[in-house]
Amino acid sequence: MATTVVCDIREILRLIPHRWPFVMIDRVTEISENNETLKAIKNVTYNEAHFPGHFPAVPTMPGVLVIEAMAQACGILAV
Repeated sequence: MATTVVCDIREILRLIPHRWPFVMIDRVTEISENNETLKAIKNVTYNEAHFPGHFPAVPTMPGVLVIEAMAQACGILAV
């Protein structure tokens, strides 16, 4: 199933100051008409640096990184 991309990574990098490895959004797929909500995607793979040491054998994305991703999404709405 194809996903509509509202902002790709190039546009995201233009809008927020974060850079690798701290940018937590890969694309934005939807922004509401009133610019109050959006849907963003972060592609997560087991190869990311935080997985080996964070609950070994049970790969979990640390909650603080999930919160950071939400904060970056809010930053895109604020721009």
